[in-house]
Amino acid sequence: RLFQLWTDHKPLLAAMTRISPPILPRQQRHLAFISEFNVLLVYVPGPENVVADFLSRPNLPQVPEVTTAAAVTTPVDFQALVAAQLTCKEMQQLLTSKT
Repeated sequence: RLFQLWTDHKPLLAAMTRISPPILPRQQRHLAFISEFNVLLVYVPGPENVVADFLSRPNLPQVPEVTTAAAVTTPVDFQALVAAQLTCKEMQQLLTSKT
């Protein structure tokens, strides 16, 4: 299904239409991943892309830094997990859906 990706990263548009390969292997991997989707890239300048601008700069309350942590390990019963997945209607729908 075609979807629009609005971005304020103008070099991404040029990179997706470039004939010569990107310089870095990491760029090649990123562009290859994006090209797997049916996507229409739309450039929106940063100041006009208010939703993305708002989401990228949330005004979150200050949370104190955690200085201690506890690790609790619980063994996983894989057979019980498989049995639960086989009886879960939502899981079966996900497995049989085409999207």
